[in-house]
Amino acid sequence: MSNSSERVARSAVVIGGASGIGWATAQALAAEGCLVTVADLNGEGARE
Repeated sequence: MSNSSERVARSAVVIGGASGIGWATAQALAAEGCLVTVADLNGEGARE
């Protein structure tokens, strides 16, 4: 984040986020403070 004193609520929806690039993207967004919702045909993988 460019300005640590700035508070911005961010959210993201990652389609296909149970594995692979989608999973890595969801993890990276969460690490940056985003509220992440994951959607995938693999429901069990998406819950993790």
